[in-house]
Amino acid sequence: MKFLPTKDEFALKLINYPMLNSVLCLLLYERMFRLAFFAALLFFPLVLLSILKVWRTTPAGFTPEVKVSGIDFVQAWTLRRTAEKEAAQGRFEDALYSWRIAAANNPGDPDLIRGCLRHLGSRDDARKYAQTALGYSSWLLRLTSTNTADLELAVKVFQTYRLDDATVYILTPIEDQLTTAAQNAYLKAIFNRGEISRFASRWSKRKPESENDPELLLYHAAYLAAWGPHETAPDGKQALDKSKQDPALRDLAHRLQLRVSERLLQLDTYRESLAYLQERRLDTLTDHVGNWQLQAMLGGKTEAIRLLQDHVQPPVSGEEAVTLAKAYFDFGFPDTARDLMKRYSTEFVESEAIWLSYSNLLIDQKRWDDLFEVALQLRHEAHPLRDRLHGYSYYIEGVAQARRDRRDDARAAFKKLVQAHIRNKLWELSAAETAENLGFADIAQELLLDIQKDVPNTPEYWMLLAKTAYETKEPGVLVTAMSSAYKLRPDDFTVVNNFAASLLSTRQRPEQALQLTARVLEKSPGLAAARINHACALIQNQKNDEATKLLATVDATSLKGADLTSYHMAAFELHLNQGQFVEARRHSEKIELQHLFSTERQWLEKARKDLPIPAPEPKKG
Repeated sequence: MKFLPTKDEFALKLINYPMLNSVLCLLLYERMFRLAFFAALLFFPLVLLSILKVWRTTPAGFTPEVKVSGIDFVQAWTLRRTAEKEAAQGRFEDALYSWRIAAANNPGDPDLIRGCLRHLGSRDDARKYAQTALGYSSWLLRLTSTNTADLELAVKVFQTYRLDDATVYILTPIEDQLTTAAQNAYLKAIFNRGEISRFASRWSKRKPESENDPELLLYHAAYLAAWGPHETAPDGKQALDKSKQDPALRDLAHRLQLRVSERLLQLDTYRESLAYLQERRLDTLTDHVGNWQLQAMLGGKTEAIRLLQDHVQPPVSGEEAVTLAKAYFDFGFPDTARDLMKRYSTEFVESEAIWLSYSNLLIDQKRWDDLFEVALQLRHEAHPLRDRLHGYSYYIEGVAQARRDRRDDARAAFKKLVQAHIRNKLWELSAAETAENLGFADIAQELLLDIQKDVPNTPEYWMLLAKTAYETKEPGVLVTAMSSAYKLRPDDFTVVNNFAASLLSTRQRPEQALQLTARVLEKSPGLAAARINHACALIQNQKNDEATKLLATVDATSLKGADLTSYHMAAFELHLNQGQFVEARRHSEKIELQHLFSTERQWLEKARKDLPIPAPEPKKG
């Protein structure tokens, strides 16, 4: 059975169409024409695919999405080979330029970013390349979702360029799952940042793994020399001095000597090590700031200020800019400090430290309009820290709006903070405390409950949560918070008093409330609130006679607000229990409901209903 015509039959069908027939005949009978025709058909799509950016190179769901063209692929490949050849020939700058252009052609390719970072890691000129290294590292970790190999590569580069803040930032969320190499880098960065107690704590946990790293052992020697037990100081000092003669460790030994001398207020040894680092062009602006601050502490503030104002070495990172601004602030030049922060926030736009310090400085100086502008900057779609500081931007916006008496706008900003979250839970704890202080207790409570499992289990956290619960009049949260605080600090007078008050307000565990109020009264017998609370506890434990005697010692005319309402609540319940309904009603009418929790209001409402209706007064005449 025949379905398709032959070439000759097909040509005969088109004989009445000369143009089509001619083209078809060429296609059917001329092989070279056929090849040229189909090549022409393919040419234009291939040209479009080469020019148009249609190839996605970032992972699915990644933002911003990166698309490249075929020409971009080819150029990136060519530039990568060029960079590798230039690096092999020792032409560092040329190779770095080629790597950067290659990465720019295809920024979604992790291998190109890794190559650029490995090349950067072969130098340690922080003055020129620190920000470049930070930018590429941050991008790589985003591209690859912080996998272990790329994390270690980024940390190694951070170590090379002394970007300790960046190291601590990326490793803190996973500090209990770090590899040995990452853990050692983490310990060094923590020490460099001055978090010595944290260094000591983590060292004690990871000591066996850390002993294979000679540099980390030297860090521990520095700790012993200045922060450890008194008897360990000579051993630590000896290890530091010995390492100054070791070519492999002498640079680090002198750098650690700066920290030790700063701690021990030894200006001469500080300057000796600083001179060594200067001679080898290893000194940093932070090292010089330390020299000025130490000199000022030892009575040479005037000379320290002169050196500060005469310095010519600019900061090479956001961290150094913050250190310089802090020196100006500490020496009495807050406006200069603010101007520095504003200037370098644009130069080191990817530095989290500089934005946080700048906003805190604006808060300290009450520059609310400037603070609001910083919040908007951080949320701009082009800002490199937009995702990381998104939640924080709503926090500082809320502060700015509240201080500008724009309460509704402040509440809206704080509500967005609750939804956005601050990545660092300790910051969120601080934000909750600020929101509470500004009068947004309900929002502060939401923040606190959100981070309950992620922050240290401290009495301060529970006391702050209890404070928000008291202001929002939420009895369940109040009792939970105060109970937790009491378990952590059972001998703290304030905690004991507030825990007792929470139990009384919610009418829970009257026996325990009685024990707690007795302790408070014993410590502060002259305090009216302590007597009222103990009287309430006595009443809830059906010890009415003792409560009567105690309440009689309270001068109600000296009370006001919540204390006065507590007094009338106690007197109301006491007279109710004793069947003295006229007196009970008199005290009931003086209770101000805004000072009561929902549990107290419900009890009061029911108790009022149970009061006998007073007999009508006899008519006169």
